[in-house]
Amino acid sequence: MESVTDVQIRKEMEMTDFKNWNYSVNPVDNSLLEERNQTLATDRSLVSTVMAASLISLIVAIIIFGNLLVIVAVLRNRQLKQAVQNRFILSLAVADLLIGCLIMPLSLHRTLLNYWSLGSIVCDIWLATDVFLCTASTLSLVAITLDRYLSVSRALQYPQLRTSARVNAAICTVWVVSALVSIPPLAGWKSNTSHDVSGKPQCDISDELGYIIYSLTISFYIPLLIILVANVKVCLIARR
Repeated sequence: MESVTDVQIRKEMEMTDFKNWNYSVNPVDNSLLEERNQTLATDRSLVSTVMAASLISLIVAIIIFGNLLVIVAVLRNRQLKQAVQNRFILSLAVADLLIGCLIMPLSLHRTLLNYWSLGSIVCDIWLATDVFLCTASTLSLVAITLDRYLSVSRALQYPQLRTSARVNAAICTVWVVSALVSIPPLAGWKSNTSHDVSGKPQCDISDELGYIIYSLTISFYIPLLIILVANVKVCLIARR
């Protein structure tokens, strides 16, 4: 029988052999594991990119098709065309259609590449157009909301006040104000940073604090406040 000392010596030799084997095998296993992890990360990134591209493409198709239907319906139907208030809906549909045709495809392009490859001039024009059309869409919603509120609150007087000239003037105001919001970055009201930490060119909206406050106030906060107040008043009138 083995003595206690012999057993301890044998166990120490087995542990030494195991450690030597572990040290010789682990580097290979680690390299294979790292390669596998990199492959999995690449596959996941590819799947995420394909899913994002498919989703954006579907949204673009819905935006274009849906707004084209609205425009065709308003222009081809005599009753819809003669109702001057439908011009506000037409203005909204045109803005959304242009977003789907001009803004979303380049957004998809940037998403797929993960950087901007079309140069600074195209970037500036694209961002300005994005702000212009999004603001026009939002302000068109404001015009539609105010038109509905006035139709409810002044049911007898407003139909006579809602003339073709006034509706056209309101729509022109929507698009002019939208232009005033989008033009300042083209005139230099923007930051000069155009690259991320990896050095790849990017195309992001101006992060100048003054412009952010200016654009958000006109494009979001004021329209949001008007729409909320007008809809609340419409609900209160409807309950009477």
